[in-house]
Amino acid sequence: MKILSVKVVISMLIIGAFYLPINAYNYLDDVDNITSNGMSSAYTIYAGMPYADYVTNFSKLSNWTGVKGSFCIEYYKNNDGNESVVEKVSVIKENDIISTFDIHFFTNDYNVVRNILKRTTTNLTNKLGYPQYKKLGLESYHWKTGPHSKVFVSVYQQTPSRTADSKYKYHVIIGSVYDPYVL
Repeated sequence: MKILSVKVVISMLIIGAFYLPINAYNYLDDVDNITSNGMSSAYTIYAGMPYADYVTNFSKLSNWTGVKGSFCIEYYKNNDGNESVVEKVSVIKENDIISTFDIHFFTNDYNVVRNILKRTTTNLTNKLGYPQYKKLGLESYHWKTGPHSKVFVSVYQQTPSRTADSKYKYHVIIGSVYDPYVL
C-alpha cells in the first residue's frame, strides 16, 4: 500500500509539472535583453529609427498592447495580472524619427526595484564602463555614450495621479537619449 501511494505522489508531481507555465514572465530576463548591447537598441528600437517602423514592429507582437501616451503610442507587455512587475516601452520622436526610447518597469515591491537596478547597472557597467552618477529621484546612473547621447537608469517613488501607471509605488526607467542640442 505504501509503494502505491509513493507512485501516486510521484505521478501527480510529474503531471503537475506539465501544467506549470513554461514561459512565465521574468523581468530580469528582459533587463538582460534590454541592456546586453549597452542600450544602442532595445527590443527593435534604436535612436534614429523611423517612428512608423516602431509602431509597425510592436503592433505585430501579440504580447504587447499599444496605448496612446503623452508623446506617442506606448506599448505594455501583456501579463496575466499576477506579476509583480508591469513593463512599458515608450519613445520620444522629432520629425517622425525616434530620439529617445525608454523601457519602464512599475512595481510595488522595493526588492524588485533593487534587483532591476543592480542587474541594469552591472550589465551597463560591463558594457560601457563606470557610470557617471547623479541623484535624481531615488537613484540614477548615467553613462555618456557619445557627444550628444547617454544611457541611464533611474528609480522614482511615485505619487498617485490620474495615470494608470501611478497605482504602482516604484518606477524604474532604463533609457537611451540622443539630443544634439542639450547633451
